[in-house]
Order: sequence, then C-alpha cells, then structure tokens
Amino acid sequence: MPDITLSLISHTNVGKTTLMRTLLKRDVGEVSDHAHVTRENQRYALCETESGNHLYLWDTPGFGDTAQLLQRLREHEKPIKWLLLQTWDRLTNKPLYCNQQAVKNVQEDADVVLYLVNAAETPTEAGYVEMEMEVLAWIDRPVLVLLNQVGQRTNREQDRDDCDRWRQHLSKFANVHDVLSLDAFTRCWVQEGQVLSRVREMLPEEKRTTYGELLNVWLTDHRRVFATSIDAVAAHLATAAAAHETVEKPSRRLIARAVNRLTQQVERSQREMGDQLLSLHQLDGQAGEKVRTELENYLRPKKKRSEWLSGAIAGAGSGLVGGIAADFLAGGLTFGGGAAAGFLLGFFAGSGLQGLFNLIDRDNRKGVACTPDFLDQLTAQAIIYYTAVAHYGRGRGAWQELATVDAWSEVAQAVVEDRRAELHGVWAASAAGSEEAREKLTEVAAALLRDTLTRHYPEAEAMLEQQA
Repeated sequence: MPDITLSLISHTNVGKTTLMRTLLKRDVGEVSDHAHVTRENQRYALCETESGNHLYLWDTPGFGDTAQLLQRLREHEKPIKWLLLQTWDRLTNKPLYCNQQAVKNVQEDADVVLYLVNAAETPTEAGYVEMEMEVLAWIDRPVLVLLNQVGQRTNREQDRDDCDRWRQHLSKFANVHDVLSLDAFTRCWVQEGQVLSRVREMLPEEKRTTYGELLNVWLTDHRRVFATSIDAVAAHLATAAAAHETVEKPSRRLIARAVNRLTQQVERSQREMGDQLLSLHQLDGQAGEKVRTELENYLRPKKKRSEWLSGAIAGAGSGLVGGIAADFLAGGLTFGGGAAAGFLLGFFAGSGLQGLFNLIDRDNRKGVACTPDFLDQLTAQAIIYYTAVAHYGRGRGAWQELATVDAWSEVAQAVVEDRRAELHGVWAASAAGSEEAREKLTEVAAALLRDTLTRHYPEAEAMLEQQA
C-alpha cells in the first residue's frame, strides 16, 4: 500500500515551518519573521506503521506576489503545466520561484493540502488567499484550511465563528473540504488529532485503510504520552501527600527547619515531575528551559514574604506561627534556595496563604506535613504544568503572554474543586500509610487530566478512546 503525503501550503510568512516543528516535535527548517525563508520543498516523516507505510509532511516555500502569478496563469490554456515548465532564478525572482516549488509539490506529491491562514486577518483583508485557492483548484487536490496564529485565544466560540466565516468565504471552491483551528504556538495534541482525523475523510477510498493504520500509530503514541503524564503527576502528588518531617521538640526554630526540609522535598518532587513531562513531550534544550522559566515566572508570588509566611503553618498557635515567620525572614531559612518560595508557593499569592502545613503526631512523634488544602493546590499546579507543556508550540512559543495560562488556571481550579471529596479521601489514606492510596491517586489524577482536556476540547473524549 502507498505512503500518505500531506503538504503544508500557505502565503509566505504565515508559519508553515513553525507548525512543522510543533507537529514533528523537533527543530527542522529555519524559522524567521520575514518572507521566503523556506525556498525548497522538504519532506519529513510524521509516523510509520510496522509494515513500513509512512505519513509524510511536506514543508514548502510560501506563495508570494500571488496577484502577478495569477495574472500570468490566466493567460495560458494549461496554466499549471506552463508554470512548472518555466525557469526562474531562486535568488533574483524568489516569489515566482517559490510559487513554482509549492505548486510542483502539490501537483506531484500531495494527497491532501493543509493550507494555513493567518487568523489575525479577516477573509476580506487576506485577499491573496482566494487567489491561491484558485491556483490550487486547478490542481484539484483536497484542501483542509487551518487557522494559524490565532494568538492567546481562550474563547472557543470565537474559534468556531472564525472557522464558519472562512468556510463561508471559501465555499465556492469545491476542493476546500473544511476549516479548522490549529495554532502553531499554542495548540494541544487533541487539536492535532482532530485535524488528522478529518484528513481521512478527504482521501480516496483506496488509501483510507492505510491512513487509518497510520492514524492509529499516531494516536497510540500520544495516548501513551498522556498515560505516562498521568503517572508523573500522580507520583509527584503521592510524594507530597506522604511527605512529613519529624520535629524533636516544638520549638520555633526546629519547626521552621522541618518546614524547610518538607518544602524542599515537595519542591524536588515537583521539579522531577516537570522534567518528566518536558521529556515526554520532547521539549528538551532551549524549548524546555523556556517553558519552565515562563511557568515559574507566572507562579512567582506577587507579595513580599513577610505578607504570606505568617499564614503558612496551620494549627500551631499565633505566637508560634509568627515566630516561625520571623525565623524564616531573619534566620536565613530559604525554602530550598528560594526556588520553592517563588514557584511552589507562588500559586497562593493573593489568596490568603492559610494552612499550608500542619503540625502532626505520627508514631508518637511530632512533625509537620502538608495540609489537604495545600495538596489540593499542588494538584491544581500539576494540572497547569501538564496543560502548558501539552500546548507548547516548538516554534517560537508565543503562549507565554499569560492570558492563556490564566484560563488554564481557572480550569485547573475548577476540576480540582469538582473532585475535592475524592482528593481529600486520598490525602487521608496517604497520611495513614494506606498501600491502596497510590493506586487510587493515579485513578483520580487520570480523571482530573481527562476532565481538563474535555473542558478545553469537547472532542478530547473521542480522541482518548476511539480507534481510527
């Protein structure tokens, strides 16, 4: 059976290579904010079946000076044949050379065209799109239009409205099958899956079986990443729930030191979870550091330590709590060098910061442990971390403007609130040393991440379950 080929096509500087990097999860091609960076067609394998069939993606040069191109093509009885036979210098006549290369790729290689549109432009503003659709119509390959560069958008209704507007505008082109949103910077794998699923319907019947096998390979890999992400989140939360530090006697300084050690435990666990999520999503090197830095900056507390440390320990008495806060500020106890104070506890800034730790009795010994409410908030943080990593586009990562992260935070808090009773049962079982608590926590973590995805993307439920 044949391989399947998808060609990324668009006007120049709309983001084809950026999207290609995101879909492939590796740095390919050259990304720059000027026209005609890509000048030659370049093929990459997205996935492969055990029998050796491939799903290929082509990155192509962008269309340029479409009005001039279309005027010339309309003068010829066989416009595409004429275009492919011409010779243009790739340096002195870049627009026409790039036009020729893109058309050549669609004509010779494409099963389906993925045509990218800059969603910041309206259909009337992007007049070149209609011209380029006329060129593609002569070749007569099925086209799926993708709205790229949607920006920091959290309103799904706006996405639907924009897609409907573009569908209506392009309805006169019979080869345009649909319009979907897929931002190269802030998409989620669920959206990628929706695009790939829609492609199957656009293929000729004889290629759909092969494509279904390829799509199942892709879905299986992404479900594996999702399942392993659940395990990483659950392992971190299990560590935090079971963590405690013994206090030899209830003095301010010894309790403060125990809180410091406990916080470092949780901080290390959270960093290990983050590293694993980044690795699973193949966000290594500069991309991984960028997403980590942006998250830590976002979660950094907006208040001074003196405003929140006094409320950080529950159940110890106001005098003792105040003394512990003073010890932190004056005695050099730094919450793991300050990183935890910035990242781990920053999520609570502006929300009271009450009851992060409890004084406990365990095996007839005093100690400190995380409160259930603190564990709830650590759970919300873990969900935000997963959501951010799952959305991070490998190109330039424009999600860092934080409007999107605010929306992810709201959803994370909401799904935790919906399952608060379940979580508190797990926290109690963990504190009691239950062997079943870890397994139950994995079940709850899976439900939380599924709830998160389906709140953002209703189609996620089918993406997590169905076979192609």
